Amino acid sequence: MLPTQELPFYNVGWSLQHEMVFYLIAAVLVPFFGLIGLAAFLTASTLAYHSLEMPWYLSNLASHHATFLAGVLAFLMRAPMARLRFFIPAIVGVTMFCALIVAGLFDWLPVALFFIMVAFANLHPNETTWWRKPMMALGDASYSLYLIHPMVFFTMSAIVSKIPFPLWSQEPIRIVCIAIIICASLISWRYFEKPMIRFGNHLAERKISNYVKAAAGAPSREA
Repeated sequence: MLPTQELPFYNVGWSLQHEMVFYLIAAVLVPFFGLIGLAAFLTASTLAYHSLEMPWYLSNLASHHATFLAGVLAFLMRAPMARLRFFIPAIVGVTMFCALIVAGLFDWLPVALFFIMVAFANLHPNETTWWRKPMMALGDASYSLYLIHPMVFFTMSAIVSKIPFPLWSQEPIRIVCIAIIICASLISWRYFEKPMIRFGNHLAERKISNYVKAAAGAPSREA
C-alpha cells in the first residue's frame, strides 16, 4: 500500500496506493473544509505537480490528483449538469478524450473524464429497462473485475504456452477468459466485498449509535 516508484508486486495494485492516500486526504479535509476544500487541495496539488520540483513520492501521488479532482467536481456539479442529460456530456467527453489521445495531451484527459462521469451520472434507466440489472451487477463487481483479470489472463497464458492450441482458438480463448473473469468477479462481489461492506457499515452505525447515546447522557456499551 505504500507509494512505490515502480509497480508493486501485483501490478494493478498501483491504483490502490493512490486511492488509499486520496481517502486519507478526504477524511482529514472534508470534515473541516467540505468538498470545496478537498477540490481546492486537489487543484493546488495538481498545479504543484506541473510547476514545482517535488520528491518522487509526492509527485507520483500528485500526478493523479487531477483525475480525482474531475470526480469531485462531477459530484459537486451534478445538479446543474443534470439538465444536459446523457448524450451531450457523453459526446463532448468521448470526442475530447479521443482528440487528446491523438494529440498526446494526456495531462488534460481528466477534463474529458469529467464530462464522461457527468454523462453516466445523468443516466437514469427505469426499472423495466432490460439491461439495467446486469449493468448494475457489473458495476458492483467492477473493482473485482479490475483486480482479478490479470490473474485469469496470466494463468491462461501459462496454460496456452504449454499446450499447442491452434491459431484459430485465440478469440474463443479470449472470450472464455472474459467469461471466467466476469463470473469470478460477481462471486467475489457477492461473497467477499458485499459482506465486508456490510460489516464496515455495521461498525460505523454502531459507532454513531454510541456517540448519540453518549451525547444524550445514556451509558455507552464501549464506555
